[in-house]
Amino acid sequence: MKKLFIIFAVLCLAAPAMAADWEFYGSARMWTGMKDVDKEANGGVFDDTDLEWQDLGNSRFGGRVQISDQISGGFELGFDTSTGVYERKIFGIYDFGGAKLLVGQDYTPLSIFYSGRGSDADEGFNNYGGAYDGRQEQLKIMVGGLNIAFVKPKISTTDTITDYTTSPVTESTAVTGVAGTDVDDTDTTLPKIVIGYTFSTDMIEIRPMVGYQSFDFVIQNATAVTETEESVDAWVGALGAKFNFGPAYVNLSGYYAQNPKAFGLSQRAFGDAIWNSTNNTLEDNTSYAGMLIVGFNINDMFGIEAGYGMSTGSTDLTGGGSKEQTASAYYVNFPIHLADGFFFVPEVCFEDYGDLEVNGVDTDKGKTAWYGIRWQVDF
Repeated sequence: MKKLFIIFAVLCLAAPAMAADWEFYGSARMWTGMKDVDKEANGGVFDDTDLEWQDLGNSRFGGRVQISDQISGGFELGFDTSTGVYERKIFGIYDFGGAKLLVGQDYTPLSIFYSGRGSDADEGFNNYGGAYDGRQEQLKIMVGGLNIAFVKPKISTTDTITDYTTSPVTESTAVTGVAGTDVDDTDTTLPKIVIGYTFSTDMIEIRPMVGYQSFDFVIQNATAVTETEESVDAWVGALGAKFNFGPAYVNLSGYYAQNPKAFGLSQRAFGDAIWNSTNNTLEDNTSYAGMLIVGFNINDMFGIEAGYGMSTGSTDLTGGGSKEQTASAYYVNFPIHLADGFFFVPEVCFEDYGDLEVNGVDTDKGKTAWYGIRWQVDF
């Protein structure tokens, strides 16, 4: 990362002498407030209330460059006080005339930003129907409002597959090392494919999106006598819509998915496939989520926004047994713009992680509340 930062620093210093148009930008973002976690969400130990006074982790510095009518590009570095400088985006674009090709790391066509929620690290409602696939390494073809991306697949089993051994489901981190099994290998043959289309006017935006990916993994028993190979197939169909009514607006989005955690969605509810070690089969998760955001701009300085979102996921086991969870959240905030490039947003947000139901037995996963202010200065 240090080398990457040095390269960009050199480019910035050399930019005025280059035969290209450069434009730089930055954004500093913070959250200041209180976080109230009940004992069920805190491991069942005790309620916990703490001051949060922190960089949001998505403060950034970036640049855009136009080399010619055919060649352009951009980069964006993130600044997180806990992890340091990191790469957000780096890409180049070749314009064929009727189409464009993006090469590098950028948002995939399945990434919606419809919520102004600032708490929980500026999460928006990515966990509650936001259909957020994030910034990924990809080849992306752009033809008008149509985007087709061939994306680096997510192949980690660490947070996408949960082992099922006895009742209740074992809350293991992965199949690895559980119940005498071990993931010996993971294989991919195709990139993740994501397609999105945007239709927009001054009053409306409609965004249908779909995505699919698959990877294989090998389960090896404790004595390495037998092996079982399974495919984790993940797909999602999503729809987003925005409606502008003068000073008022309404934003909607939702999705239906199989194995959303394997696909890479940031879903709050249970979204893992289950390895059923009782009969050595993979059981797919089925999930859906949605959100509704409404807002009103009182004038150029003051506004109000409220949102509700939910996500639910369930997995049924061959021969009986199930695991499911529904999580929800709602918030209200008040954007206040004091000048071009400077605004802050007082906010109250409540999350309810719902009950995790395993074979008819419910476990309360707790609640969290945020009270605070999101700050942002763009330069």
